[in-house]
Amino acid sequence: MDYIGQLYESYYPKMTPVFVAIGVILTLFVYMISYGFFRTMHMPHARLKSFAFTTASLYYYLILLSTVFTRPEHVGMQYELEPFWSYKLAFAGDTELAKEIVLNMIMFIPMGFLITYVVDFLKRTYNKQVFGRMVLRLSLLIGVVCSAIIEILQLLLHRGLFEWDDIFDNTVGFLIGTGGFWLCSKCFRKKK
Repeated sequence: MDYIGQLYESYYPKMTPVFVAIGVILTLFVYMISYGFFRTMHMPHARLKSFAFTTASLYYYLILLSTVFTRPEHVGMQYELEPFWSYKLAFAGDTELAKEIVLNMIMFIPMGFLITYVVDFLKRTYNKQVFGRMVLRLSLLIGVVCSAIIEILQLLLHRGLFEWDDIFDNTVGFLIGTGGFWLCSKCFRKKK
């Protein structure tokens, strides 16, 4: 089997009717709440922003399914508390760990892009420099929190390995997504 096939098999969540029902309910609920919020804030593109937020929420739900809830349960808690242990092994030649590091970053790029688009409305309130710092800090916080939730659930539910490296990798991916949004928005503004 090729690498893409193996990747698909190992990360694709085994969807049950319950998981699908939860996903549909989550999607409808998040869209209605976010659209109501963006409309009351009189934001331009309220529908598009609520669609982006809903997509990011659904994407995070799928990440939780593939990294926590559809994984087999281990006998006990598994953790690796040494920071950057996977990087040490990857630089020493472990190509599987190197791939895992890259995939952990890639996994959070779409969320960083979508969430940055959603919070882009704050630039109306703050000057450009303050807004840039604020979005960077907010992206860092959201990336750390979303990744930490996954790692803590893996630890408590015995469904994976808790490690600081994954939190770092996911947060870097989130920040790459944030940078990608800024780059796209600059290119789009220059074309206008």
